[in-house]
Amino acid sequence: MSAVSATVGPRLQRSSTIDEVASLLRADIVSGELAPGTQLREVALAESIGVSRPSLREALQVLRQEGLVRHEPHRGTFVTTIGPEEIVDIYQVRRVLEGSAARACRKAAAAEIARVGAAFEELAATFGGDPFDAIGADLRFHQSIVALLGSARLDAVFESVVTALRPCLVLLSREAGGTTLLRPASLTEHEEIADAIAVRRGRDAERLVIAHVDRNQELLLEVIGGEPTEEDE
Repeated sequence: MSAVSATVGPRLQRSSTIDEVASLLRADIVSGELAPGTQLREVALAESIGVSRPSLREALQVLRQEGLVRHEPHRGTFVTTIGPEEIVDIYQVRRVLEGSAARACRKAAAAEIARVGAAFEELAATFGGDPFDAIGADLRFHQSIVALLGSARLDAVFESVVTALRPCLVLLSREAGGTTLLRPASLTEHEEIADAIAVRRGRDAERLVIAHVDRNQELLLEVIGGEPTEEDE
């Protein structure tokens, strides 16, 4: 497990806002410069960036809320590491929630159906751009699907899934060389899901969502060298 040390000269030449520090660290995580498991030592990291330790701590709190770093008592802060069991668990929850939500498009409010279409357009617009923007758009698309269930409690449950899912998409983005849409067919898959929901083909939408989730789980397990589940074999 590696640790961050100071580099020659500060990386920011002027006072930085918390958002700027968080953005800098986030970019390093997405690019792989800060690999999973890297320990973020406050003194060295604050000096290397050129900010105060209080500013750095606030920036790290932003990244903790996003799920990109984790704090371990008496040990410090580390870039989030995703293991095979966690991936399988996250994606099982996705199948249940997103599959049920996609099927519910048959009775969903017209406004919620429209939000799915708008979320897809946002996702398509990020293709080839900033990878973290694409990751955010991807997550919002899937949140718009869960919203079809019309349950604030289930929306909140999926929000916790999003926090756990974000480092998974970062890992896929890194493997893709800078785009969260790792597979060439991925954007098409999102479009097919959005189209099925738009015309309220609930069973088709459910099938497409689950197939999409299954493919991404399989890719993640391949990336980290995890063993396939019985369903994947």
